Amino acid sequence: MGGRELRFGFTVSPTPLSRAYRCLLKVYAARFPELFVVDPDPKILAAGRVLPHVYPHDGPGAKLCLWLPRTYEWCAQMRFDETYLPWAAEWLDYFEEWLVTDIWTGGGEHPVAPRKRRTQSTGMKTAR
Repeated sequence: MGGRELRFGFTVSPTPLSRAYRCLLKVYAARFPELFVVDPDPKILAAGRVLPHVYPHDGPGAKLCLWLPRTYEWCAQMRFDETYLPWAAEWLDYFEEWLVTDIWTGGGEHPVAPRKRRTQSTGMKTAR
């Protein structure tokens, strides 16, 4: 792929009573795939609340946190129709529940970005 990406757009409804979500899976040659929920934008649906289990990114939609890389839950030999696509539907099911209850029941672990703090001796910011 030489620095390019493969894009796969799809629509999914996590349950028969759910709305349809337009998603985008980006696959790269030398890094992990990324999955975005594009429309409706989960950030807008969250109405100002901080979305659970997403990665920061520039642009519309939400970049989903679907698995923990250090646990090797996914590898490049796995099929997307058995991993990323159903994982996205599952994430959206938990997301719809979170919209109503404000409680994330999807479990999992999401790394927190290091906080910056000031040292007493220099007053400079350091990562924690």
